[in-house]
Amino acid sequence: MTFAVGATLVIPPSGPLVGEPLLDVLRAHAVTHALIPPTTLASLPEAELPHFRSLIVGAEACSAELVVRWSANRRMVNAYGPTEVTVAANLSDPLSGSAAPPIGRPIFGTQVYVLDDGLRPVPPGLPGELYVAGDGVGRGYLGRPDLTAQRFISNPFGPPGSRMYRTGDLVRWEQDGNLAFLGRVDDQVKVRGFRIELGEIESVLSAHPAVKQVAAAVREDRPGDKRIVAYVVTAADIWNELRAHAADRLPDHMVPAAFVRLETLPLTPSGKLDRRALPEPPVDDALAGRAPRTEQEKILCALFAEVLNLPNATVDSNFFQMGGNSLLSVKLISLARKVGLRLTSRDIFDNKTIEALAAVVAGAGS
Repeated sequence: MTFAVGATLVIPPSGPLVGEPLLDVLRAHAVTHALIPPTTLASLPEAELPHFRSLIVGAEACSAELVVRWSANRRMVNAYGPTEVTVAANLSDPLSGSAAPPIGRPIFGTQVYVLDDGLRPVPPGLPGELYVAGDGVGRGYLGRPDLTAQRFISNPFGPPGSRMYRTGDLVRWEQDGNLAFLGRVDDQVKVRGFRIELGEIESVLSAHPAVKQVAAAVREDRPGDKRIVAYVVTAADIWNELRAHAADRLPDHMVPAAFVRLETLPLTPSGKLDRRALPEPPVDDALAGRAPRTEQEKILCALFAEVLNLPNATVDSNFFQMGGNSLLSVKLISLARKVGLRLTSRDIFDNKTIEALAAVVAGAGS
């Protein structure tokens, strides 16, 4: 869309673009239009951005607080659409006010349906599952005919041979013709903009021979800090082995940040997994490791503990295995700069332990 209107496309430096680094890019290039996921948008510090006049949010649910903060003096639009329908299906009207934003109406060439379990249309005001049809619907999942058959189904409301995509999202029609997002009808969730299938994580961990049962959950025990936690029934102390097992088979954003051993998984009276009874992960005192030796290591140990809300850290502590993420890395960078240590997001992602980061800092002459 940049090319079509003769505009300039800004290509930022490589590495996670959140917090102050994102703000620097918006300022330095006088960015006028951008699509920013809500979690990333929330990481931006307060600042004047007079050139930034058109903002699209998407990839995950947007809060009312973000609308209040970012819709003033600019056009802010909420976009909705899973990858399976070629990214975009709905767009909202320009946002304002303090209510949770709707996910809008279907774009040109797209049809959306809110249906019950029998694929019957649900009246406005009542919840139902969202189905999308139209030009953007993909052909299916490569090499996954079973999953394709579940998600890409015949469209009873379209011409013969047409299909629609079952999103798994729970929505309702509002009186003004907009769709309101209500949540998921399955165990699929989003963490920092990435779609997470908890069942896929459970399947991978269950394949380890020492695991008897497993349940994966997304927890937000600290506001704004969503983490994947794996609850495992096992007789062995295999956390490092299990983490490596997951890392070999799952993308980074799906590897659990914490593992909790249980004697049995909690069940409801009907025998189903009681997710509400899964406990908060304890502070991992197995953060045992080598004590800091240099001044840089001492400072970084203190910063790790502060950012990750832990009692201590050691030179062997791994930022991401201890619950860190791209947003918390921004906080770490900011605090490090205040005490004279220059770090970048790329430094943290490439050198995850305190020992490795301290070497980077020392090599830079800090």
